[in-house]
Amino acid sequence: GLAAGGEPVSLAGSRAGQEVLQEHQWWWLEVSLATLSFLAAALRPLGGTSGSSESRIVDETFEALLEPCIDLIDIFEFLPPSDQHPASRLLGEVLQSAIVSLAAPVDGPKIKQLFTNVLGKTRADDVEVRLCAVRCCHRVWSELGVQVVSGLSEVVMFASELLEDEDSRVEDAVRALIKTLEDCTGESLQEALKP
Repeated sequence: GLAAGGEPVSLAGSRAGQEVLQEHQWWWLEVSLATLSFLAAALRPLGGTSGSSESRIVDETFEALLEPCIDLIDIFEFLPPSDQHPASRLLGEVLQSAIVSLAAPVDGPKIKQLFTNVLGKTRADDVEVRLCAVRCCHRVWSELGVQVVSGLSEVVMFASELLEDEDSRVEDAVRALIKTLEDCTGESLQEALKP
């Protein structure tokens, strides 16, 4: 996009001056919030579904919506840090809720796929993208606990890499995630986290 003077909006400039928030319309934010909120509300009742037609619907919904939801994590590269702006924070919370709702009715390979795709975003160069991905994963574990234990090995693999992150906020978020993992599983993961 272009800033008020016709100059291109730079990432550093947009974050520092919050041009993205002040000089551009955030119509996509309102659409995203409404869509993600609807998704979370619509999928919640499907958790624990066992009928074959419901199971097929859950699988198709998961396959159709997983990638678009996870790709939304990339937008955090262009937003102010979520701890500094309420709109960024709200989008993060609603996105986390939608991802939890995608995870709730599935198990096994789909849980592994979800964690691998979400945590794949932790390899991004941008710290806000990495932080959002860790927070999404943490929220899934916080709300669903042992229900998603089939994805533990994927999460531990990424967590061991992220303990070396250059940003202390990411490291702190990973440590909080590890504590939640240990609380859910009742096991210490320190041995598994060693490089």
